[in-house]
Amino acid sequence: PSFHVVDRRGFGEVKGEFAVPQALPDISPVSPADHRRSTARSTARPPVLHRRRPTTAAAGTVAVVDATALFDFRDVVVAIGETVVLDRVTTRIEDGGRITALQGPSGAGKSTLLRLCNRLVSPTSGTVAFRGTPLDELDPIALRRRVGMVFQRPTLFPGTVRDNLLAADPDATTAAMSDVLERSRARAELLDRDGDALSGGEAQRVCLARTLLTGPEVLLMDEPTSALDPTATRGLEELGRALAADGMPIVWVTHDLEQSARIADDRIVLVDGRLAHADELAHYLAREEVDHDHEVDPPADHHHHADGEAHWTDPIGEETDGRS
Repeated sequence: PSFHVVDRRGFGEVKGEFAVPQALPDISPVSPADHRRSTARSTARPPVLHRRRPTTAAAGTVAVVDATALFDFRDVVVAIGETVVLDRVTTRIEDGGRITALQGPSGAGKSTLLRLCNRLVSPTSGTVAFRGTPLDELDPIALRRRVGMVFQRPTLFPGTVRDNLLAADPDATTAAMSDVLERSRARAELLDRDGDALSGGEAQRVCLARTLLTGPEVLLMDEPTSALDPTATRGLEELGRALAADGMPIVWVTHDLEQSARIADDRIVLVDGRLAHADELAHYLAREEVDHDHEVDPPADHHHHADGEAHWTDPIGEETDGRS
């Protein structure tokens, strides 16, 4: 069975629960007499319960999802060609003002799991739901406005900070842009500074401000501190905790065990594209040396869908083919 980490107390103790589907239908036993009567009325074969969801659901079937979860993953597989990136992942991310850390070794599938949350990647099979609604029922652009994302590298558009914020909301006033910069722990006087003149920490905070200006309900953070110095890293961590305290759910990918101990309310650990078993989890958390290699995103916010083609996504969710 797979292990879903729930760790609110740092490294001292780990509380775990088996990741099993929630809210399964109540199935009552059928007496032999009832079965004979039912068989006599119909020649249809009785339903068969499958432990694994089939790759292609039959027409008219409705996936059972957990409406109380922020994100609910049911038997999710992501395959690119012959490579299985995620293998039958079933887990949930809690809703509310909390930070969930996605952890695991390099190549474990953390960023892929994160990008499933706003349809930058689509599952090969299985179901992903956002607050009870399967993602394939939601418009991708509308979803990305509700589920904002901050990438590993701070990537600003050419021009000033003001130009970057107006790209997210062309109707934003100077007061609104100043406010969102302050909320992101960036100085309002940066508005008219050229993006190329910003430090790495300033650029990442401006990228966060640009995302917040679209009014997201949720933030996805894909190793946002990997290119920052320790001071800027701590500043972004404090900002994440402040946003969570204000009620913003955050899903944060990190390799850094110490960082997750500082910021995370919950943890999900992946190994080889699946949820870590208890012994793998213990080994991972007990490591004396943390592997600081990072899963590097392709440049200029290019991302690869499960179809293998590159796509580019701007901060408000417009998507174009990477070849254009």
